[in-house]
Amino acid sequence: MREQKVTYIKRIVFLSVIVLAAVLLIIVNHELKHGANYAIGHTPASELPSHPGSDETITGIEEPDGLNQVIRLTFGGNCTPAAILGADSFGTFNNTAAEEGRELFFSKLNRVFREDDCTFLGCAAVLSDRELSF
Repeated sequence: MREQKVTYIKRIVFLSVIVLAAVLLIIVNHELKHGANYAIGHTPASELPSHPGSDETITGIEEPDGLNQVIRLTFGGNCTPAAILGADSFGTFNNTAAEEGRELFFSKLNRVFREDDCTFLGCAAVLSDRELSF
């Protein structure tokens, strides 16, 4: 029982020393990094040299025509027709395209795609039946 108490005391002392060392390191780091360690040469604006023509005020800057332009972006979610490249079993992208025609896909979104400037879609399948050569 006595050895267990000694072990607990050693652990408590060790943890206390570690915590104290960590606190001291944090304080020293804060003091070293606190504030600038160099002088900044700051000249007040009233003491800056004046330049010829600096008394003229600018009434405004003309904005060029066509500067502001609205860009329409379309963001689509994940499009996963669940087709393995080249597969044409029932329910796959290739099978449905063969039965219903390729224009079926995204047909209800054609109006949206025609009106935007850029379309972003997340797609997790190959939307082509073309053979790929690697």
